[in-house]
Amino acid sequence: MATNLSNTSNMANPANPASTRPIVDQSVVTAVTAAVSTRTATVSARISSLTIGNDGDYRTADFLLVELRHARKLAEEIFAEKIRTPILEPTRKALDGLYTLERELTKAPFDAIEKTLKAKMAAWQEAERYRIEQERLTRRREELRLLHEAEEARRKIEETERAALEAKRAADMAAERARTKEQREAAERQAQQARSIAEQVGTARTIEQRISAEAAQARLDAIEAESQKVVKGVGSRVTVKRVPVVTGMRVFLEAILAGKVPEICIEVNEEVLAEYWGQDAGIVSSWPGVTVEEITTVGGR
Repeated sequence: MATNLSNTSNMANPANPASTRPIVDQSVVTAVTAAVSTRTATVSARISSLTIGNDGDYRTADFLLVELRHARKLAEEIFAEKIRTPILEPTRKALDGLYTLERELTKAPFDAIEKTLKAKMAAWQEAERYRIEQERLTRRREELRLLHEAEEARRKIEETERAALEAKRAADMAAERARTKEQREAAERQAQQARSIAEQVGTARTIEQRISAEAAQARLDAIEAESQKVVKGVGSRVTVKRVPVVTGMRVFLEAILAGKVPEICIEVNEEVLAEYWGQDAGIVSSWPGVTVEEITTVGGR
């Protein structure tokens, strides 16, 4: 039965997009089908009626096998001459070219642009995390400095208070012992000095309160900085992955020779490190010469 290819009349010719002619002439299909079917039917009929019962029948079957192969070759040659070579192969090449063009226009450039954009986003995320961490460390150092100043101021205040107390006690005792005008005047001067020291103590107390308030604010700023998170986008997701990296090769190899690290890791293969990391991250992070780094990637939602 001949195959009807007339429904291909609406397919454009790849060589001429404006053409609406059929890809295959139906008369060619009919002629090819008839030529091949005649040879196939003849061989099929002889094989169907064959019954192998003796040596002669077997030799006949052997001849029919050769004839069948010859008929198959003729059918392939007829089809190739009339359809495959003039029609199928040019059409396939044209389609391959169109598929290649499709990939070049709709896939490759967008993949490259997306990769570049994601790399820029990941780099910014890394820089932002570094900036936030540096700000946190700066605030922490400032907090420690203010705490140290507050402690030092408190120590000086205590020393001043003790000195003021001793001076006041001495002045009181001197005033009680004073009998003459000169003694009373000396006692008054000592009392004035004691009052001056007391005023200094009050001023020191005020300074201590201010430093303590600044230290408390620094702690609040540090807590706020630590709570900051790297910005998240609406059309992307950020993944921070912790991976082990060999940063001290000599120490790492010495650890392998000492039996602290498995010998298979001597190739310093990232897949081997990743496999051990997945089994026990704590052990891998304790290996000499291994540093755990964070890698930020950006992906679409």
